[in-house]
Amino acid sequence: MQIGCTYMQHLCRCKYQTFKIMKHYFILALFFLVLSGCSQRESFNTSSVSLYAEDEYALSVKNYNPDTEFLSDDEFVASVSRDGIIEANHVGSTMVFKGSADCFVTVLSKWNTYKEPIIKWGISRREVISIEGNTYIENSQSSLAYEVNNQKAPLRMYVFDDFGKLEGSVVAVRTDYTGELAEFINERYKLFGVKEYMIFYMDGVDTDSADNIIVVYVYSTSYILVMYMPNELSDTKSPSEQQVSYFLDVIETAGSMLPD
Repeated sequence: MQIGCTYMQHLCRCKYQTFKIMKHYFILALFFLVLSGCSQRESFNTSSVSLYAEDEYALSVKNYNPDTEFLSDDEFVASVSRDGIIEANHVGSTMVFKGSADCFVTVLSKWNTYKEPIIKWGISRREVISIEGNTYIENSQSSLAYEVNNQKAPLRMYVFDDFGKLEGSVVAVRTDYTGELAEFINERYKLFGVKEYMIFYMDGVDTDSADNIIVVYVYSTSYILVMYMPNELSDTKSPSEQQVSYFLDVIETAGSMLPD
């Protein structure tokens, strides 16, 4: 009887030791399984890429997961196909994702025809002067103009509302640089219409998402005027007659200050 009890106690101890060993291996197996799961996270072949407008780049994915999709944070700057082909659309930067993978995309400019004007709509005349300086050639109730040391674009003008708040900016570009200007505008903005000899661009994929409208107008045989305005077209989708009339008034004001 005593021998039987001793044998049973020994057997229980063996089973207990076996259980502890199995538990230990189970924990180790679970640990390595977690590590293995982490190692299966998707990743791209690069964390960043720089392109010019209309360029393309093919991403490759490590640990490809068919259940996740390629996405762009800003398709105005760069879009991405279902196959991971990045297409550079306009100057700027955005992120492209697929599951846990991400890539920072920069679309560079080839053309730097002029320094773009201030477009912080609603700031005061004093704030504009603090940025541009006090070397203006015109400072009237409705406008503020500067001569610029740039033979391609020698004039920059700002337009203010009745409360002295910035509501428009204008750059005058010499027609000798028409081709370059077209490249400069097209790599930055999206064409969306032509009306009354004005070419309209926007800084979004559509008028609902765009913040600004850019209007290009051939003022004379010597100058093209590029106007920057806040987007107020989300409901109308195209400029109204009143808006076109306002653009023409701004054009005439800017035109009166153009150098020879």
